[in-house]
Amino acid sequence: MNFPLKFNDFSFAFQIDEAVHEAFMTGRKGGLFEKLAAISSLNKNPVNIKMHFKYDKSKLYAILEGIKAKIEQPVENAGINYQNGKITFKKETVGIHFNIDKNIEKIVNEISKIDNINESNINKIQLEVDIIKPHITYDDIKEIEVMLDSFSTQFNAWNSDRVHNIKLACERINNTIILPGEIFSMDKALGPRTIENGYKNSTVIFMNEYVEGVGGGVCQVTTTLYNAVLKTMLDVVERTHHTLALEYVKPGLDATIAEGYIDFKFRNNKDYAISIYAEVIGNSVVIGILGKKEKEQYTVRLESQIVSEIQPDSEEIIIDNALKDGVKIYTRAAKNGIKAIVYKYLYNSKGQLVFQEKISEDIYKPVRAQVKMNSRTANFHQ
Repeated sequence: MNFPLKFNDFSFAFQIDEAVHEAFMTGRKGGLFEKLAAISSLNKNPVNIKMHFKYDKSKLYAILEGIKAKIEQPVENAGINYQNGKITFKKETVGIHFNIDKNIEKIVNEISKIDNINESNINKIQLEVDIIKPHITYDDIKEIEVMLDSFSTQFNAWNSDRVHNIKLACERINNTIILPGEIFSMDKALGPRTIENGYKNSTVIFMNEYVEGVGGGVCQVTTTLYNAVLKTMLDVVERTHHTLALEYVKPGLDATIAEGYIDFKFRNNKDYAISIYAEVIGNSVVIGILGKKEKEQYTVRLESQIVSEIQPDSEEIIIDNALKDGVKIYTRAAKNGIKAIVYKYLYNSKGQLVFQEKISEDIYKPVRAQVKMNSRTANFHQ
């Protein structure tokens, strides 16, 4: 692209008076002998006096700002979209960055080197741009063609704020591409769990209790992704179970997350790029891993075994003297703790077991019953 520059556009002018003064002073400096020597030298070695110039930097800056607006473009990675069983691709865009200060310096330096300065010559100056290559290209992802495997969990739609957080978490990870060897971080993908970042208040587990907190529901999305990762035999790098057993997944098959200190991470251990598909369909969270169809087809079965139960301690009493004598109101039911072991079984296309391993061994804490009563009833109860 050509962007013609005119001298008047940035007040370019030769400093003629300075050049004339320099020429006049040649052979006129120093004592008599120095002057004679200088004049004698000029007869043999003529001196070319460089014509200096001046310009309005603010005007030149404004001109280059206009050029920047026309040629600069942000870098964009290639992308993928999975919808209704169909995969579509978006090709990458190479980024172009135009550094104005750097190009002003180049223009001035190039002009200073030109012997015969005119508009034609300065318009031959090649401006510089920085090319920014995208991290993910179409060639990186073009082999993604099938859903390798998927997993789903169900939720109650009555809690609209929790449903909102689940949908938002799915949107944040949907169509994420992980190149071979790269590690995916759920914490990073979800971003800050704040009101400003779009999340709402809902129920979360904190200190072995169900309490209100921003982002309640993202753990269900994390758990669903964890199971999809296990079923596609990707490498789990970091995973932590909840302190309490959950209703939407069997013990040992959950994964919790807490911003900044508990993460779920996995590595793409395949030799091709993969992509995450995450969507809410009805009252289900559906998450799958997209990739390349492999020659050998395997099926993964996950099995959760409860090996022991842990009895809770005695009831937690809450004193409420507004209650009548003998009245007890249970505000939380007791729940046994659990020790669970999860095994992974790998079957080939003929249904033969070819591999098995223990995935995890987790302990979920018991929950004490909680009951309200007045102090007299409590003394009798004890």
